[in-house]
Amino acid sequence: DADKSLLSDYSLESLVKADPDFIFLLPMGDSSEAAQKALKDQTTANPAWKELTAVKEGRVITLNPKLFLYKPNDNWDDAYEELYEALYETPREQK
Repeated sequence: DADKSLLSDYSLESLVKADPDFIFLLPMGDSSEAAQKALKDQTTANPAWKELTAVKEGRVITLNPKLFLYKPNDNWDDAYEELYEALYETPREQK
């Protein structure tokens, strides 16, 4: 919340400055392939990405767009479960 650039306009510079413990990614695009390419171009393609604490410690989570980009309706329990697992269970490697 302290850096508005992280809420609406993605800024890797702001992310590096914040150096979060967790990073939640939400791929967006016209297709799954376009979304993954855009995500890669904005993150892992930059050498600074590898220096982030969340990346080094395996706490980068790619969220399911069906649960977090669109209203999940009767799948809220799945959305909360995914967040719980990401935060409180063994760190996962980035997909």
